[in-house]
Amino acid sequence: MNSEFSGEQQDMLFENLPNTRVFKTIFPKGSYIGPYQVIEEVGQGGMARVYRAYHQKLERFVAIKVMDKQVVSQEDHQRFVAEAKLTARLQHPNIVAVLDVGTALGLNYIVMDFIQGTSLRDIIQNGPLPIDDACKITKQIALGLHYAHNKGVIHRDIKPSNIIITKDNRPVIMDFGLAKNTKMAQDITKSGVIIGTPKYMAPEQIKGDNRSISRATDVYGLGTVFYEMLTGKPVVLGETPLSVSYSILNKEVLPPRNYRSEIPQDVQTICLKTLEKNKQKRYRSANALADDIARFLNGEAVVARQENKFYLLHKKAQRYRLWFFIGMCILLGLLNVLQFFFFNNQDQNNDLQEKYNKVLVKLQNLKSEYQRASLSQNSSKNMMTLLQAMDCNIRNQPLESLNIVESIGESVNKKEQALIFCYRAYFLISAKRYREARESLNQAISIDPSLSLAYFLRGKIFVYFKMHNNAIKDFEYFLTQKNDVEIVLLLCDTYLLEHRYTEAQNKLQDLIKLSPSNYRAYHGLAKCYLHQEEYNKAITYSVETLKKNRKFPPAFYTMGYAYYFLKQWDKSIQFFTRAEALDPTLRYTISYNDTFTPFFYFRGIAYKKQGFLREAFNDFSKGIRFFQNPSSTNRIFNLCLVERARLYAKNNKHTKAVEDYNTVRQNSPHLLNEEDVRYLEKHK
Repeated sequence: MNSEFSGEQQDMLFENLPNTRVFKTIFPKGSYIGPYQVIEEVGQGGMARVYRAYHQKLERFVAIKVMDKQVVSQEDHQRFVAEAKLTARLQHPNIVAVLDVGTALGLNYIVMDFIQGTSLRDIIQNGPLPIDDACKITKQIALGLHYAHNKGVIHRDIKPSNIIITKDNRPVIMDFGLAKNTKMAQDITKSGVIIGTPKYMAPEQIKGDNRSISRATDVYGLGTVFYEMLTGKPVVLGETPLSVSYSILNKEVLPPRNYRSEIPQDVQTICLKTLEKNKQKRYRSANALADDIARFLNGEAVVARQENKFYLLHKKAQRYRLWFFIGMCILLGLLNVLQFFFFNNQDQNNDLQEKYNKVLVKLQNLKSEYQRASLSQNSSKNMMTLLQAMDCNIRNQPLESLNIVESIGESVNKKEQALIFCYRAYFLISAKRYREARESLNQAISIDPSLSLAYFLRGKIFVYFKMHNNAIKDFEYFLTQKNDVEIVLLLCDTYLLEHRYTEAQNKLQDLIKLSPSNYRAYHGLAKCYLHQEEYNKAITYSVETLKKNRKFPPAFYTMGYAYYFLKQWDKSIQFFTRAEALDPTLRYTISYNDTFTPFFYFRGIAYKKQGFLREAFNDFSKGIRFFQNPSSTNRIFNLCLVERARLYAKNNKHTKAVEDYNTVRQNSPHLLNEEDVRYLEKHK
């Protein structure tokens, strides 16, 4: 294969890649954007700047969002145009109004009402809102969203910073830049691409399942804002997008009353219903949410709790106190009559109680018979207990799963006994008790040496303990029993850790022959060549990977590293940035080989080489935060500290520079050069 890009490959690889160069404000104070005179720049985002401007003839202030064509991709440009078209057809008091669109100096712009008010994000930073205020604001936003939904628009980025609260306490929804037009045949965002702000994303957004984006997605987003208004805390806590995404998908939301006990139970129930992981369990529309909040504000029963009969009775009693009191008097009178008959017919009641107990026993027996009938004849009691344990594990209860498995007695069937040990190990792995899991797998293999699942699980544990050769033996044995593509790829990754490149390449080439469309096999070869420092070949096979899957983040990461080591800084930055856009949760930056992760350090160096020091500083800081519990000897962690210290020193922030340098000197002093040491001596 030729390592040079063809014209078609160039188009494919650089399509939608943002230009990372920094630009200065194009429209200074006093300049004109069309007929609008710029007063000041009020904000900027990833692809646009926002100005406050004045239309002299109309004598009104406006906000103008100007796209920067130097930093946006073609997809971003399409979004910008789509935002103007979508928002222009929305006329609602809780949605910012679009007044005009145009072009100035070749740049597209959108003119909107200038909303005098405060960002909800800034309000929440001062603490939780009064409960009634939070409810009223949520209700109004829900009505605005319902209007947009009926016009075929899903916002997809509801968060506090996109909501302005006016002086008369009216919330206004801003920034429809990521909105989805449900009336278009095809969305700008393709399936698999994750867009939005992680802390406020619904589970279906985190998964990149854009076909599942619906009204319920905005209901979830509004639920996160409601939760934050009530508690002053975000729904999920996490330092990295990866940890945030894991929490959204796997962890239950902490009830708001845990933070603030005075929150009414009805309000908590409404809030938690909006945050259901299963979108079918959320409110069916934003309007249904608004209606339920209105019920609470009016003292009525809320729909979210109507399955509870005692709750309904309680609410009705509160609302109709007089009639409830009369009804209770009548009921007490009836009870007195029944009590009279009960004591005068004690023998008869004893007979009735005995008959009731017999019926209850029969019902329990029928239930047991039904359960037995519904099971396969070959399923033993132990196997059914295993299924019960699996169910607990699926519900993220590994310790409960372990307790269930531990209750299983010794099986007469040796294969079954081996399988029980195997599943016990599986639950131990879920509970992060790896040494016990390995012992359990050793027992499973000693009972049934042909149990392939045990070898696979033990191989994974060996990888965790960096016993790579042992892992390779287990994976190779598994493949003699069962041919599985995933295990082949896992084996090849493990070969790379032991520098057994030829074996990895042979396996991957065989896999490509069997399955020519397997893009992960091509990427496996790209990684092989990257490890062997054959960077042009790594790029070639990454190109082949992207021909088969244009949205595969690891291929972009690999090209970012390859171009980094080729010292082609521009391209390295572009490919790392593209990978990050496709992989905001950093799911693919973690592999078995920590040498190339995280990418922030490498992109930071590339930015530094290009003279973009602010971007370099941000990446080094991200690299430091990436390690939530860093080992003091972690090379990448300490390299990021060294580089950040040098940038602090360059900007005369000596206290912070010394702090970073001292951490490195304590952890890995060999990473400091003579200039670093002299700086430390000078600024003791």
